Amino acid sequence: MKRLHCISLSHKNYDIQVRSRFSMSPEQYSLALHELCELGTVNEACILNTCNRFEIVCIVSDPGIVYSWLSLRTKTSLEELLNYFVDLSGIDALKHIMRVVAGLEAKIYGEKNINGQVKQAFLEAKKNNLIGHTLETIYAYSFQVSKAIQNHIALPMSSITQCFFHELEAQYTDHYNKNYLFIGTGKLVKEVLTNLIPYQPNQIVVASHNPERVCDELKQIATVIHIDDITPHLFNVDVIFSATNTNQPILKDRDYCEFNPNRKVYIADASLPRSFDSSIRQYPNVNYFDVDDLASVSEEENRSKYGDLDQYLDGLINREVISLQQILDKSYMSKIIEPQREVLKNYLDNVISQTLNDVDFKANPEKHVKKLTKELSGTMMHLCTILLRHCCKDNDMKTISDLRALIERHNNNYLLTKKVNDR
Repeated sequence: MKRLHCISLSHKNYDIQVRSRFSMSPEQYSLALHELCELGTVNEACILNTCNRFEIVCIVSDPGIVYSWLSLRTKTSLEELLNYFVDLSGIDALKHIMRVVAGLEAKIYGEKNINGQVKQAFLEAKKNNLIGHTLETIYAYSFQVSKAIQNHIALPMSSITQCFFHELEAQYTDHYNKNYLFIGTGKLVKEVLTNLIPYQPNQIVVASHNPERVCDELKQIATVIHIDDITPHLFNVDVIFSATNTNQPILKDRDYCEFNPNRKVYIADASLPRSFDSSIRQYPNVNYFDVDDLASVSEEENRSKYGDLDQYLDGLINREVISLQQILDKSYMSKIIEPQREVLKNYLDNVISQTLNDVDFKANPEKHVKKLTKELSGTMMHLCTILLRHCCKDNDMKTISDLRALIERHNNNYLLTKKVNDR
């Protein structure tokens, strides 16, 4: 448990601009996993890369190794990284992982999409041979807890999609027959499109980095264009929803003159880094929401309802963390104890076998039994002394008490058996 670390940067400590610095494209993500695997000193690891957070969960003796790797990869000084990232370890890391998987650490409280994102991160890490028994156990248990927790959450707004439509209705008194532009073709865009039908869209345009790969389902309901061909469509657009992965803004100040100045435009930018540069906020006819702005819509709606709920769910998480810790401790101890028990068993078998097979045993069994007793009692005293020294060093009075109780129990059993035999 001491070697479990969660090195985390999230919306709780830094804004979207800082988080964007550490966001990875799919290609960078795969390479990062490969590099972690090559480090050797990192036993297990999983990287979670979302719009809300960048986290590395790992089993490592020295987290400084991961910081050094991240410093080289992101061209960021160690001092800066230590300011940006929080290093949670042991039981604190366990609790954090469980809360993240359940959506309780999300910007949109109770968000369900994070569960799928963590599962995807877990599978990618597994594909790169970075998941061992410990992280396998932690995530499997956390996914079960998340499922139970989601049954307790009934919040009015727990996804980016819900926030988008809530703000759409707030922006327009008449929100029907609008012209929509979608940037990206991922899961989030498809989710919004699926819920768009009741709003009777007049026109839907979908911009993609790879238009030829867009599925037929999207092509049937939208005009599909290349992402470089967006500007001609800006003049007639009413609503833009962006959820794509890019290293720099897709639209910049020079493109914004293409908007119709007499037309109100609502932009929901769920991309990280953002698809629009910051100058978009200067245009009076444009209402721009980045992913943090959208999440704030959820916070306002949910604040009055999730205060008591979070306290209840945090108690539930604490109980589950203790259970998981016991499972991990038992598993870890088994890996350490079982081989040592096998060594001890072999030693006992060898000593007893050697005694019984001695050519002189039948002629003088009492002598050999005394010799065997001396050998075994000496070994037992030596083992107990080593254990007691460590207990004293760690001030572990419970183990000393347990050891004493065990010896007394065996001694009482021996005395009882002796009485019965004497009769």
